[in-house]
Amino acid sequence: MRTIAFLAAAVLLAPGLARGNSAGVAGYSGMNATTCSACHKTAGSAAKVTITGPTYLQPGAKATFSLSLFGNILNPGVGGLDVAASGGTLAVNAQETTTKLLSGELVHSSPKSSPSLGAISWKFDWTAPNVNGTYTLFGAGLAANGDKTAAGDLNGVTKYTVNVGNCATDADCNDNNVCTQDYCDKQTKKCINNPVYNCCNTPADCDDNNPCTNDNCNALVHVCTHTPLLGCCTANSQCNDNNQCTTDYCDLTTHKCAYAKDPTCCSFTIPCDDGNKCTQDTCDYKTWTCTFYPIPGCCKADADCNDSNPCTTDTCNVATGICLNAKTGGCCNTPADCNDSNPCTQDTCSNNACGHTAVPGCCQTSTDCDDNNPCTTDSCAKQQCVHQPVPGCVPPDTGVQPGDGPLPGDSGIVTGDALPQGDSPIAQGDGPVGADGGVTYPDSGSAGDTTAPPPGEDDGCCRVSGEPRGTGGALVLLLLVVVAIWGRCRRRA
Repeated sequence: MRTIAFLAAAVLLAPGLARGNSAGVAGYSGMNATTCSACHKTAGSAAKVTITGPTYLQPGAKATFSLSLFGNILNPGVGGLDVAASGGTLAVNAQETTTKLLSGELVHSSPKSSPSLGAISWKFDWTAPNVNGTYTLFGAGLAANGDKTAAGDLNGVTKYTVNVGNCATDADCNDNNVCTQDYCDKQTKKCINNPVYNCCNTPADCDDNNPCTNDNCNALVHVCTHTPLLGCCTANSQCNDNNQCTTDYCDLTTHKCAYAKDPTCCSFTIPCDDGNKCTQDTCDYKTWTCTFYPIPGCCKADADCNDSNPCTTDTCNVATGICLNAKTGGCCNTPADCNDSNPCTQDTCSNNACGHTAVPGCCQTSTDCDDNNPCTTDSCAKQQCVHQPVPGCVPPDTGVQPGDGPLPGDSGIVTGDALPQGDSPIAQGDGPVGADGGVTYPDSGSAGDTTAPPPGEDDGCCRVSGEPRGTGGALVLLLLVVVAIWGRCRRRA
């Protein structure tokens, strides 16, 4: 059978710490009987070097292997490796940052420190050749003590065999991976390495590509755990809040559920409220939808109450939403706005101002019809004054009656006469008392009075209708003349 050799050679990695090559060196894998001990002297027991990985591969299959360096690694301990193969292809593992290919062998590219004086490990990939056979892997490793010499360092070598192609027993198919079920198919002579469900070696083996789980590996039992993250989501269906009034969805940016309220939706526990006091909010429980009916006349500001009427002051009671359109006193738009309920005025409107013009001859009560005539009965009928004469009434005489002529020889008051209080004036040329026609009517004080009583009358007294002229009136006039003459005689005496 053909043999595949893996060689790992460790050298002093940190520059200047020893004579080793910190950038890696090939040709010391042990495949050609040359190892690191050719230069580095072992201090005490040799270091332990192991290779782990599958023991069987199909032709052309690729697998990952690990080289580990154990021993009393000094502090500070740094190490390197050299891996070689007689068949197949070596490659740098994607998780490694300190290895490289050199002359077909895998070596270190920079020092790798020991974690807390423990083992130092490297991963690498190897692709099996397409020819069936058994291939041996050679490897070596070295940990430097940092004394800047080749003495006192730890190094060691190992071999690892991989079967490529046919298998005879299940043991031939052991890939040293606890997370695979290995067996040999007796008919095809092929190894089967089935993954064990939920088995793991590291947390990376447990990644379920679910952002809503915390993935971890229980290293004792090699079992993955996937702990759900509270409130995390990956689909809208995970965000149902059983509320018909919300739109439920998963925000894939934050993987958090979001619940957007539908403003037109309502329920028995979610009333309709648009925040507008000028709408009546109702819920249709058949469709679970809100309806907002405008409230007539409702207002939120004075501008909402404008009635386009110059004769009103428009204001809004914001607390109640009720408009007030108060009428401006004396302002009008039409004559009807000026009605003062008075039938005796004509109501007009001009330039938004009322006018009230009295209607001639119109009345509301009898007192509106007083003509200051004692011989009429004044009344109001259908807003018109009626003046009904009093039967048999003659107005009181205040002097000369209309139509009276001048008394004979009477020309007025005698010049220079001073009449006593209450004396009636005697016109110049008046005859003796009792001489008919020689006494004037009561004089108004104007000289030259020529007014005379009507024919057949002997005085100017008022008379009651039906009395004979010249009888009662003459007696009264005679009495007045006597009194007047008597007064004048007293003065002259």
